[in-house]
Amino acid sequence: MSRRVHKKPVGTGPFYVKEYKENSYIVLEKNPYYWNTANKFGHDRVIYVINNDAGGRVQLFQTATVDTVALPPERINDVKGLTFKGYKDIVQTNLLQPILTFIVFNTQKEPFNNPKVREALAYAIPYDQIIQTVYKGLMVRNWGPIPKPWPGYTEYGITKYTYDPNKAKQMLQEAGIDPTKYKIQLIYNSGNSAREKIMTLLQNVWSQLGFQVTVTSYEWPVYLGKTEKGDYDVYVVGWVPDYLDSDNWVGPFLYGATKFKEVNVQVKG
Repeated sequence: MSRRVHKKPVGTGPFYVKEYKENSYIVLEKNPYYWNTANKFGHDRVIYVINNDAGGRVQLFQTATVDTVALPPERINDVKGLTFKGYKDIVQTNLLQPILTFIVFNTQKEPFNNPKVREALAYAIPYDQIIQTVYKGLMVRNWGPIPKPWPGYTEYGITKYTYDPNKAKQMLQEAGIDPTKYKIQLIYNSGNSAREKIMTLLQNVWSQLGFQVTVTSYEWPVYLGKTEKGDYDVYVVGWVPDYLDSDNWVGPFLYGATKFKEVNVQVKG
């Protein structure tokens, strides 16, 4: 499915996909059939430049080729204080966004089908180091499926794992497994330097527990294909809300999937 979307993207809402070249660009144009025709879009066309290289994206922004840019935390200083024809750029880092970053265990495979192994590995994640060295302090710990700034967030009844290698070793003993007999492949999507660093840190710590750990990257379409088919051990991903409702996190994370029996649309005028 993910490969089809990359070949034939679907666009709805105030803009539609006019043109798309995989790994290059996306051209969106104003949708004349959008229901809210009274809405002033501000732009007739929006172009997304796709570039997996953070340095290349910095250069595009510094030369005013693009108006906005997405960057890893370590490159933020490269775009601070820039001026374009009298306009100063804005770099805002004080907003807590409802976006989650997390790792996923393949619970259909050994040893991840053992809850105590998963707990052990949860105690073997250097959370504070990830926050400070990978995200430059721009990330906060989150407890539970709902992100902190969103209605319904709670810490009641939540196990708050901390970095505790000794506890991790204890849990592995309780699990009754020999870590040296297991190979773990950590995967991330190519070009995402933050996720690469996370997986490298995990490789270092989990190797000290005795596991044989490797780190591999894949291009985004391949990455999605592998994770959708269960062809992985552990992967890292982010969750951006599809729609602004707490159920968008609770449904997928606690139930596994959310299905709508019907959709009711009310058209006024």
